[in-house]
Amino acid sequence: MSDNRNMVIALILSVAIMLGWQFLYALPQAEQQRLAYEAQQQQQAAQTQTPGTPGSPATSATPQAGGGVAARPARLSLAR
Repeated sequence: MSDNRNMVIALILSVAIMLGWQFLYALPQAEQQRLAYEAQQQQQAAQTQTPGTPGSPATSATPQAGGGVAARPARLSLAR
């Protein structure tokens, strides 16, 4: 009977710790990231609406490819 009670207490404490971490740490951090992303999007939108302002670098409307996966396929050498 004591083992079951200890298991239930451990389970309840584990859930309480996980929920506390979620509400006190993870949600505020996610909210900060969301606000930073929205501010970045607004800043980019403001820059694209006024492309001819002096002092701002000229940007193209099309995204540029860079980095990532190589354009040519890999070659396998079976010779020994």
